[in-house]
Amino acid sequence: MAFCAAAATSALHSDVQRRSFIHPRDVLRCRLSRRHTEQGWLKLTTTPCSSRNRLKMSAAQIETAQEGDAHNETLASATSAKSTTRCGFVALLGASNSGKSTLLNQLIGQKIAIVTPKVQTTRCRVLGILSNAAMPRHSDAEKGNGGGHDKVQIIFQDTPGVFQNAHSRMDRAMVASAWHSGHDADLIALVIDAAQIAHDTLVKESSDLFAILKALAKMYGRAKESKTKPLVLVLNKTDLLTDAQLEAVRDSVKSAITTASSEHEDQAVLLRAAAAGAGATYVDDIIRSFSVSALKGSGCDELVRVLAAQMPRGPYLFPEDFPTDMPMRSVAAEVTREKLMLLLKQELPYAVAVETVDFKERDDGSFAIRQNILVERNSQKLIVVGKSGAMIKKLGIAAREEMQAMLDAKVHLFLDVKVKRDWKESKQFYDSWGLAYDG
Repeated sequence: MAFCAAAATSALHSDVQRRSFIHPRDVLRCRLSRRHTEQGWLKLTTTPCSSRNRLKMSAAQIETAQEGDAHNETLASATSAKSTTRCGFVALLGASNSGKSTLLNQLIGQKIAIVTPKVQTTRCRVLGILSNAAMPRHSDAEKGNGGGHDKVQIIFQDTPGVFQNAHSRMDRAMVASAWHSGHDADLIALVIDAAQIAHDTLVKESSDLFAILKALAKMYGRAKESKTKPLVLVLNKTDLLTDAQLEAVRDSVKSAITTASSEHEDQAVLLRAAAAGAGATYVDDIIRSFSVSALKGSGCDELVRVLAAQMPRGPYLFPEDFPTDMPMRSVAAEVTREKLMLLLKQELPYAVAVETVDFKERDDGSFAIRQNILVERNSQKLIVVGKSGAMIKKLGIAAREEMQAMLDAKVHLFLDVKVKRDWKESKQFYDSWGLAYDG
């Protein structure tokens, strides 16, 4: 399953609306119905509230939520100083193919984001929610406050890969979405492809990673000390490296961070933020980072423990059994797009979009799902359909099998390939993905 969502919002089709870049702290805490509807699990709309937009429940959800009033009052008390719950947002930032989506899936414990070998697979922010991560409390006062652990909800935001030379409208919107996630989050986890650095023997100044480090140095250089958010350096794909190679990668990353920060008065700004992210005091000759294998899971438990300790005190923003905020019809669209990217070659996957036009549960418990596959040219349509319909049939089987496993029910999937030459310039699609049209 994959989910492209602005923080704590639902993808919008028909009467479900959505605003780009809703600040994570503007989430309205509410209890939501898990019932499948045509719009999906979560049906939220946005309306102006004071100077900001806040998420508001639909009438059906308000009725459903009435039964949870007592529960909500209990959660509200968690905002006090004696709260034993923590909740915060972690932005997974990094270059394309650094393994952010794979890491998100590993941390949540199930497939939330689509994963392919192709760059820029993730088109917008994907929300993954990890609830009930336990964090030990150490002080006597904390231990006396009902148990020895804080319960933590970590809301991960998987982001599109940040890359240079983003010229098209979509490329600019994707990169802007990633940086908005970083600005809005309580903590930034910079995911680094350690295997690529080991291959290159250094962080090239022409690389996307170096450009990201320079942008982060600029961002942290502007932030006041009291508002500087922790930065966690996550070295991914370390299962492919020897201990000697991993140590060399750490040295390369530290050198790149120092060089990227050299234009700023405080040249240790990123190293100090990384130390704060590791829960330590900055020491000049040490680079603090976490070595993980997102694919195999090694190092992920320790990473979660450190992230949990950085989350601010406060009530959970989502029900404990919600792994994401994405509506089912958007989940289905992303499943089909993943299969398209895996089956199609070269540049064609980047010219394709998938929209779910109908998602209904039948009386027998099965689901009827109708989707449009949008391409830019007739020649692309022929490729997607394939000779005698072979490709579209193969695509339908692969997508339907995953949807059936996901829904634990029979799925009737109907695919229609349409030519829409200007779909990349359609504001409707950017709104539905939570991307800024003029990003």
